[in-house]
Amino acid sequence: MAYYGDSLRAGLKRFFNSEQFTDVTVRCSDGQELKAHKIVLCCQSPVLAAACNGHFLEASSGVIDLEDDDAEAVRAMVHYLYHSDYKHEDHKGPAGPLVLHAHVYAIADKYDIPALQTLAEDHFEDNALMAWDTNTAAFAHAISVVYSTRRFEYGRLRDIVVHISKKHLDHLLMKVEFEEVLSTHVKFAVDLVKRFSSPPKKKSLHYFFDSAQYSDLKIRCSDGHEIKVHRVVLSSQSPVFAAACHGPFREASSGVIDLDDDIPYAVHAMLHWFYHFDYNYDSKGRETSTSTHVQATAPDDKGKLQLDQHIDKKQKVDQQAGNAQVESDVSPLVFHVCTYAIADKYDLPALKDLARSKFAAVAVNAWNSASFTPAIRSIYATTPSTDRGLRDVVTSIAQAHITALLQDRSDFAAVLKEIAEIAADLVALMAKGYQPVERFQFTVRCGNGRCEAHYRAWNDQGASKCKCRNPMFLVSEG
Repeated sequence: MAYYGDSLRAGLKRFFNSEQFTDVTVRCSDGQELKAHKIVLCCQSPVLAAACNGHFLEASSGVIDLEDDDAEAVRAMVHYLYHSDYKHEDHKGPAGPLVLHAHVYAIADKYDIPALQTLAEDHFEDNALMAWDTNTAAFAHAISVVYSTRRFEYGRLRDIVVHISKKHLDHLLMKVEFEEVLSTHVKFAVDLVKRFSSPPKKKSLHYFFDSAQYSDLKIRCSDGHEIKVHRVVLSSQSPVFAAACHGPFREASSGVIDLDDDIPYAVHAMLHWFYHFDYNYDSKGRETSTSTHVQATAPDDKGKLQLDQHIDKKQKVDQQAGNAQVESDVSPLVFHVCTYAIADKYDLPALKDLARSKFAAVAVNAWNSASFTPAIRSIYATTPSTDRGLRDVVTSIAQAHITALLQDRSDFAAVLKEIAEIAADLVALMAKGYQPVERFQFTVRCGNGRCEAHYRAWNDQGASKCKCRNPMFLVSEG
């Protein structure tokens, strides 16, 4: 794709060191003079702009004398101002292009050209990562250069050479050139020692998910699988787990919490969320039971319903190994319903909202799939009538496609006869005069935090992704 600035960049290259329209001369320390244009120099460097427009000799003479700067670096800088890059592949010198990149980094800092400074830093690092092994003398010379001047001029480059030296110190200590640098530049040796004594970088919370490191609690699923967790992570986000970990319960002393009544894949999704603030759909739900039924028990003391659900297992024959595997396919809709239910049980409102969004994003396109009616059964079996989170989503979608569902889906008609609550919810919704299916709309938002796109254009086909290719999540219905 071409951008508006491409033609300008391409055109500027033709005027590099050209006499045409030139109005300033850049004089290097070795006497070479480069013809240039004030507009090109000044629009990219505030320092050069001040020299050309202020009460300085350069403004009246038309000559910018950079005799205090490395001549090669000056030529590279001017080349960059016209080409957005500089030549370095054929650079001659005791350290090859490494020292050139260091000098360009310093001159870019001096004349306030941050893009050139970043480019020089990248080139320096790329070359240093190879030179420590292939040309230790050049690497040692580059260290000497970046430690021979003030810290601020080569700050990032010092970090690079220290990092590489620490990583390959055993090899480098066998090289005479490197030993000389260590003895000559005490500051480099001190920085290297500090790097060895500094604590390791902080690890993100997700690194410790199901990790034995610092773990002080285990969650045991009904299938026997144990997941290592940390009391402080669970307790700080769930009042239910906080009570189990700190109250007068067996779990507080044993360090094991048995979640025998919960579905293993929902437990895993919940624990994954504790550490990642997200969870992933896994189509394989492994259970120990071979029976299949969904039964809603009486509400507990909190008025919440519990799901006694066991999933059929299907025998699949591995054609290559000849071994039978017991697996069950869990639809995304049911997966998110079960995650929503377990989030409600353990008082995790943020996870409930996430599960609702994920469910809505799938359901808006899956209303005509075989998994839609099992999802309805799960929702009405696991949530009380006062919890409208998933119920409002599924009834809105069903109302939008009610004609097609009643005509073509006998399983949906069976659900209406079986579950009186959804029939009542649908009647109440339709009585409000919602638009017919061909004009029904959802308000959705993009799942990318940096994209603020909202849409109200869902139709029969729907759309599961934003224009930026990220999934869409339901915000409101109607």
